[in-house]
Amino acid sequence: LLRHHKPGAAETALTWLKRATNLIFLMLFVGIVGTRWKLVGDVGLAPFSAMLLLAALCAVSGYLIAGKNRELRIALALNTTIRNIALSLLLASLWFRDDATMMTVMIYGLVMILVALPTTLILKRGERASAAPAAG
Repeated sequence: LLRHHKPGAAETALTWLKRATNLIFLMLFVGIVGTRWKLVGDVGLAPFSAMLLLAALCAVSGYLIAGKNRELRIALALNTTIRNIALSLLLASLWFRDDATMMTVMIYGLVMILVALPTTLILKRGERASAAPAAG
């Protein structure tokens, strides 16, 4: 409705709402991990390494499987890396009652971010390099 009557205001509101939701998610994420920090160490290095490898493989396979369209390759690389952490937390809380399961889901959420952030930066850098005019 707002977009129909006031497109400029809708775009401004969308920008701020996206920032607000990211901030709220970050606060919740930090709060949960912060209050359960001991469980983070209990997960161990092997599961953390497996999560890191899985997320990295998702990013690479998404990029490679998408064909020659650069925009599609980037989108698929990021979409295969980032899973729905909110849904995972909901399902884990419904089916499992132990803190270790919830913390494992949270840690995988952190790992997804740790993989997706540098992936995004690398792909954006490649995008800028390919968009630069050739010297000659």
